[in-house]
Amino acid sequence: MIDKSVQMMDAGMAMFNSNAGFGEIIGMTKSELMRLGGKIYEVGDRDGGKFSTTIPSEDLPEGIGDCDLFLDWSCTGRRRYISARVESAGEGRYVVRFKEGNKNTTFRNLCFALLGAYGIIGLILAGNPVGKLSGIALALFSLYLWAKPSIKAKKAVEELIHTINTIQ
Repeated sequence: MIDKSVQMMDAGMAMFNSNAGFGEIIGMTKSELMRLGGKIYEVGDRDGGKFSTTIPSEDLPEGIGDCDLFLDWSCTGRRRYISARVESAGEGRYVVRFKEGNKNTTFRNLCFALLGAYGIIGLILAGNPVGKLSGIALALFSLYLWAKPSIKAKKAVEELIHTINTIQ
């Protein structure tokens, strides 16, 4: 199930020249997205039956705009999505625009809340200054890890853009 509350942000674009047709460029972009794993959807209004990978745009996160491909590569700790919009810029020139979004899952939030609570309990129960400092450090470190955005998602989009820029 796709989480519609994930905020999608512009992640960059790839601009390149190619003699390939528009459909081939979408296919190449799809194959590059498939390397990340997860499930890839073609965005559209078609209903291809129960084995279709087509998804209507109203089932996608808010603010995604127009896109041709949508990748759900979520894991236990994060909801991760990447969308791609392929556009022809004329005379064999193409642009692929990416949007990326990620959000903590309830499981990840619970894990970091428990870790932070453990640090606070350690702070309260510690009888010596070293124990109190380690409790503060654990609580602050868990807060940092919880709030930190996914670096894996950012690197994945950067690699996608680099790879797609080399399409000929």
